[in-house]
Amino acid sequence: QQTGNRNFVTGTLAEVMLGRRSVNRSRPIIFSPFGMGILDVAVGKWVYDQAVAAGRDQRLSDFFYETVR
Repeated sequence: QQTGNRNFVTGTLAEVMLGRRSVNRSRPIIFSPFGMGILDVAVGKWVYDQAVAAGRDQRLSDFFYETVR
């Protein structure tokens, strides 16, 4: 926000994890997980749908302590 652009972005988390980018530890490291929560929901839904389709889903009737507040 201070620079008004994203020119300071030099790589992605995936690139660092795959060894395609190295991290300059003498400079600030910024990681923004914005938007990843929705990815978790989407992946979870996909896994759930696959389990249901394969007949491998299991209902846990007492998973939540309470369902009404």
